[in-house]
Amino acid sequence: MRKGLILKIFAIVIVSFLFVFFLLPVMMTLLRGFPEMSSFFSDEFYIMALLRTIRIGLMVTLISAVISYPISIFITSLRRFKAFFISLVLFPLMTNTVVRTFGWIVILGKDGVVNKILVLLGFKPVRLLYTDLSVVVGLLHLFLPLMILPLVGAMENIDEELKESARNLGAGPIRVFFDITFPMSLKGLTTGSLLVFVGSITSYITPKLLGGPRLATLSMLLYQKAMVVMDWEGASMVALVMTLMTTGFLVLSNRMSKVVEG
Repeated sequence: MRKGLILKIFAIVIVSFLFVFFLLPVMMTLLRGFPEMSSFFSDEFYIMALLRTIRIGLMVTLISAVISYPISIFITSLRRFKAFFISLVLFPLMTNTVVRTFGWIVILGKDGVVNKILVLLGFKPVRLLYTDLSVVVGLLHLFLPLMILPLVGAMENIDEELKESARNLGAGPIRVFFDITFPMSLKGLTTGSLLVFVGSITSYITPKLLGGPRLATLSMLLYQKAMVVMDWEGASMVALVMTLMTTGFLVLSNRMSKVVEG
């Protein structure tokens, strides 16, 4: 009886703390953004930032999925050193964001590693930094582990006897992948896509340093509105749009998961 009462009090304290210091401020912020929604969709600059954010998020998600599948298949096929390769996958998450991003500036800059190689090969330098490409590359480096880990988890649950039976019936590696591996790993793909997309559209440091001020994303607009010009209504408006985007993608991912599970 006393233990149950203590647990109830503890639960009430936790819920109250989350409501006062998290849920209530978020609700107040979003409510302040509703009156400004009409101005958001009537401003071409905001719309371009929204479309750029969505485009970058989708590109990072799609490319990370394509890259992650062969890596995940390789990791799950290992009997030894699996923990070592998973540690390598997690390494970008352990590195400071600013340090990692400056590394890409050195590689993609006008006098960076890539352009120096192009010059040595007889080509002219190309502009790589402060483009959508540089932002996508930086975000891929950051969020690729969030796609690989769910895929590895999903693939480890696939019965190897199914693949072996398919091979015994004459199925090649490509057929095994599309008939067994891919369908049975869709839940991991859905989870990874959600993590990568949401992380990409809400990231600030990487788009700021690799994209520059002219390639504005919603996260950059949010920071500018809140911390530079102190336009709290405008910041709330941008935060509301980002929240709606995240919620929409979450709902879509949940529906896809239900379809996959049958």
